[in-house]
Amino acid sequence: MSNFNPDNYVYFAYLRPNSHYSTNGYENKDGDIIQVFDKVRYLKGGEKILIPKRFSFNKRSNRQLRIPLNAKDMHGNSIVEFLRNHPECEGSPNSKVNDQGQRLYAPWFKEVNSNRDAEIVLKQAKIKREAENLALGLDGDEFIEVCHSFGLSTSKETIARHRLLEYAAADPTSFIENVNATERKPKAIFNEGVRIGTIKKRGYMYKWGDFDLGSTEKAVIERLLEDKKLFDQLSKAVNKEK
Repeated sequence: MSNFNPDNYVYFAYLRPNSHYSTNGYENKDGDIIQVFDKVRYLKGGEKILIPKRFSFNKRSNRQLRIPLNAKDMHGNSIVEFLRNHPECEGSPNSKVNDQGQRLYAPWFKEVNSNRDAEIVLKQAKIKREAENLALGLDGDEFIEVCHSFGLSTSKETIARHRLLEYAAADPTSFIENVNATERKPKAIFNEGVRIGTIKKRGYMYKWGDFDLGSTEKAVIERLLEDKKLFDQLSKAVNKEK
């Protein structure tokens, strides 16, 4: 049986929409540089350099850090307190504030310390799993169409499926919305048509042969949604040239 006990850990959740964030130190309100160290590097001549520990979040697969409650660096400094007091952590006493005591900019991460916070993290994890299962479950014509709607070639299925799974993990909510979107079919035809050269951009206009489709991707997709006959004809042309 596992000895894992969640009460022995502290969790920090990523808050920003940016793809990633990392840190290995900060300046506190007294102007001191604060770091925690976990490695030593020896240079030629025997000189010893301490390497600060780096903490990283990313939107794709590491939106949460799990830190043992009693974790310490090689000097006995608390890892949890280092993160709690980081200026980029919500509620930190070292955050930069204005004259009214308000933060100058939004925090990058926060300690998960309430049921509501935990629910948010669980919801994010659930949506991510849903998106990844959706990507893995796509097959046949639907798989090809979804790939094309994301601008992916399906000439190498394994690579295409891997890229699709990456999209699902990176932005699960957007991925699910795009897969279920009404414009998925025309978007797939447009992307594939551009990729193989059936649709060409000439000047400010997308063209199919001498036929004007629209001046922007959005305009072309909207037109294909409205004109089923044009959509069917263009679909046949694109599939014929593949």
